[in-house]
Amino acid sequence: KIVPSLFFIKFSSDKLKNSFSYFSTDKLIIKPCISANADDTFILKKDKYLDMRSKLKNLFNNRKFIIQPFIENIVEEGEYSLIFFKKTHSHTLLKKPKKNDFRVQEEHGGELQLIKNTDDKMLKIAKNIIDKLPNECLYSRIDLVRYKRSYLLMEIELIEPSLYFNLNPEAAYTFSSIIDKNFIDGNF
Repeated sequence: KIVPSLFFIKFSSDKLKNSFSYFSTDKLIIKPCISANADDTFILKKDKYLDMRSKLKNLFNNRKFIIQPFIENIVEEGEYSLIFFKKTHSHTLLKKPKKNDFRVQEEHGGELQLIKNTDDKMLKIAKNIIDKLPNECLYSRIDLVRYKRSYLLMEIELIEPSLYFNLNPEAAYTFSSIIDKNFIDGNF
């Protein structure tokens, strides 16, 4: 399951207004379909979103974007990133936003922490996602957020994700040995 999402091609105040009702929430996230580091990603509150209408129109008028309900657990617990080499789990991180923010990225003050024992349910969900990818990837990162009694997929990173070797240096050696083996076996 993914975070519930609406995808739009062009900005409209009515679409934005209707999204609060659609998701039955007073807080939304709006973000570009293609971006990095939570750039141009905003929380919109139902009673204050009109204050940002002009800025949002400038940003999203000719840019595809996503609207989602705000998942409070991002602030309360954080976002989990599970790193895989091929289809093998390497390590898991918990990314937490700084106080009074919702963005978990380091560039916005987010804090990263290596998780020693990955929750079995989270790992099973991530492996299921990996198994559904159309091709086996050399590396991947599955970002999940806990929601109610399960986890929701936030993002699948397959192209130049941060693999956070700084938090788990052993993973860099594992990854380089996989690359070496694939070159030797002629898989590149």
